[in-house]
Amino acid sequence: MTLLHYEYAAEAREGGKIPYAYRTFTEKYGHYAKKYKTTMPIHRKPGEILEVDWAGSTLQLTDRSTGEAIPVYLFIATLPYSQFSYVEGFLDMKSTNWLTAIFMH
Repeated sequence: MTLLHYEYAAEAREGGKIPYAYRTFTEKYGHYAKKYKTTMPIHRKPGEILEVDWAGSTLQLTDRSTGEAIPVYLFIATLPYSQFSYVEGFLDMKSTNWLTAIFMH
């Protein structure tokens, strides 16, 4: 929803219009989606599926001795039924870290 609002607001401003605030936008979008049935719930049983991926923006750590910015990649695992997530940062997205993230936690 944040991305949709951002894109909507940018387009509105380019057209010389004042965009809706985020809250108003999400309310109007919710009414639209309900009216036109643009969403579809996906029913899952608790614990049936675990969704995993590298996600989000790349973060960074700063090396205290050199001041160098070191990229940090986020691994996210989410249980869709409960929407509980596990997030951990890694210094690269190589297979070793992928396997560590999935099997060690």
